[in-house]
Amino acid sequence: MHDYLGHPFQAELSRELARRGHCVRHVYCSTITVGQGKLRVGETDSDRLSIIGMPRQGHRGSGPGTYGQDVGGLIRDFAPHVVISGNSPVPVQRHIQQTCAERGIRFVYWLQDVYSARAPSGEAGHHDEWERTARCEKATLLSSDAVVAIAEPFAVFVRQCGVPSENITVIENWAPLAEMECDSDDWAPARSDRSSGKHIFLYSGTLDDRHGADLLVRLAKACDARNSGVLYVVSEGTGRLALERARQLGIRRLQLYDFQPYDRVPSMFAAADVLLAGLSTEAGQMSVPSKVLAYLCAGRPVLAAIPSTNRAAQLLEETGAGLVVNPDDPDEYVAAAFALLADSARRQRMGEAGQQYARRAFAIEPIATRFEEVLVP
Repeated sequence: MHDYLGHPFQAELSRELARRGHCVRHVYCSTITVGQGKLRVGETDSDRLSIIGMPRQGHRGSGPGTYGQDVGGLIRDFAPHVVISGNSPVPVQRHIQQTCAERGIRFVYWLQDVYSARAPSGEAGHHDEWERTARCEKATLLSSDAVVAIAEPFAVFVRQCGVPSENITVIENWAPLAEMECDSDDWAPARSDRSSGKHIFLYSGTLDDRHGADLLVRLAKACDARNSGVLYVVSEGTGRLALERARQLGIRRLQLYDFQPYDRVPSMFAAADVLLAGLSTEAGQMSVPSKVLAYLCAGRPVLAAIPSTNRAAQLLEETGAGLVVNPDDPDEYVAAAFALLADSARRQRMGEAGQQYARRAFAIEPIATRFEEVLVP
């Protein structure tokens, strides 16, 4: 199992497969700045599970290609019957697939994101880079023994690349319910605001130009103007810079924190009155924000500024677990946020609806059975 980003639910799948008697090596990149899951073997884990964090080397000429070669070396040493890989930069995914082909190892492409769906900018050289990425992504999909797509639009894209329908299985993402549910809402950073009766908006996760940092700035300014609500943003990297600049300009009701240790994430979610997600119109078709699924476990309402055609948006509307607004309409976003703050009964209904859905849909046993059918046909 290779999951470049080290997300929680992939690790849960590895644990369940090992519990069923499979020998599982779980590999992830240990040197990227994202919120990661439970990536240490615990006392209750099967002795058939190993977890390895691979650094992405920082010396000249390194990067995803070097990382892919290192993962390829692990594959050659471990000699598995099957490799499933996802969340990887396209060159990494291609190198892993080619390593498997050379060794006669079954390769399953877990399609979490379609990189070639991101339109190139107008800057010189970007279109050529995008074309290389698109060709490489398509070649890797065509060379895979099977593809797991996380939503039907992803499966449509894979079929359009020429992959036969019989090689494609749709298995929607989930969140590790047992790890995310929490009885305590005592998250230390928010303790003071909560004790003084302030309502809390919380955004947690990756934050770049696709995830609506500008909307968060607008919401923080509105909290100040209305003297109501506090926005907590838990993230790192380039997308946080706009928020740091806003705070330097004097926005008072904005709190910024680095990614939290995984065992504190459930209480962090539970400390919020409203959980926030964002995804640009451009990225909305071929990316499903996994944070929304984790949010559902927390029993809190979700405000999502994402396209209505995105699977996460559809899920929120189907379950009644939150509100979906146009990511290109900041006024609608701010209005929806404060409408939720003003209606505690509605927030409770939405939170309970999301949690009930998570308890029905996120049980790992049937999910793992579906993956077994793909991995060991």
